[in-house]
Amino acid sequence: MTTFTAETYQNEYLAEGATEVNAVVTVTASGAEDTPAVTDAAEIIIIDISGSMNYPKAKLRAAQQATAAAIDCIREGVWFAVIAGTKLAHQVYPPEGSLVPASAGTRAEAKQAVAGLEAQGGTAIGAWLDLANQLFGTVPTSLNHAILLTDGIDESETPADLARVLAASAGRFQCDCRGVGT
Repeated sequence: MTTFTAETYQNEYLAEGATEVNAVVTVTASGAEDTPAVTDAAEIIIIDISGSMNYPKAKLRAAQQATAAAIDCIREGVWFAVIAGTKLAHQVYPPEGSLVPASAGTRAEAKQAVAGLEAQGGTAIGAWLDLANQLFGTVPTSLNHAILLTDGIDESETPADLARVLAASAGRFQCDCRGVGT
């Protein structure tokens, strides 16, 4: 039998007059040893490898480590891919232009591909999200999620370019962005 527990954390010290509270909810399942593989979900990890990730070099290493950790968390059977971003979007894994189901072997291959990435070039986050949107369309899933790891300097596209991609992606997938560096 599977049991679930939920824990909620929020900032106890809000500024006077604050109107928004963000919470982190952790749901834990136990007793689910025979859980079947998930096949109705897809995950894409997008890692910024633009030139700014070299300054300091530790930013790129931190992003690679975070990407490897995220890959390790992908459940068996979940469709996944890794995209590296500069002023263009490059599919790092798998190289075929689609997603693959997570397994011990595919996770290891993806982490090996990520370990060899080098930073160079500009930043066009819209191009990265556009490729993710295209890749999500290659698998029949209803739960599509992306993680974007970046230092946040979107300099190789116009705000209109990014807005166009965001509009085209709305409702297709959710993307959580995580900052790397300061």
